[in-house]
Amino acid sequence: MAFKKYSSESFGKRVKEIAERTGQKVEGAADQSVRDLFTEIIEETPVGRPETWKYPPPRGYEPGNARANWNPSVNAPDTSVTDSKESATYKIKNIEGRVAGNVVYLTNNVPYIYELEKGWSYLQQPNGWVERTIRSFDAKLTKTVRNLRK
Repeated sequence: MAFKKYSSESFGKRVKEIAERTGQKVEGAADQSVRDLFTEIIEETPVGRPETWKYPPPRGYEPGNARANWNPSVNAPDTSVTDSKESATYKIKNIEGRVAGNVVYLTNNVPYIYELEKGWSYLQQPNGWVERTIRSFDAKLTKTVRNLRK
């Protein structure tokens, strides 16, 4: 059986290639995982139809504004508020490539987001959709990490 001869230089180069490839996998998995989590939270945010609500619309309520005010950010929460009614999923691209190794945030600063999370729009979105989504994310993340080993 013949053994391939490695010099310290070629061995070091090979280790570096493996580390870079693994690092790219980790970065890609981190980006994809956060993108999936944030997208699900944003898209599940109730929009409009206050006639279906358990309680009257809270002060400051504007249909569609809660979904538009999800703000993904890296290393510090984004405290901005917009008057937009467009879904905030497009904002996720602003943090891509910066997720791995950093703290990421998804904040929503409309004054009634807490009421929505607590079920005020129960026919559209039952109590605790953000919490449920985050809990289910744990299983998805575990699967993603396992797939990195392949």
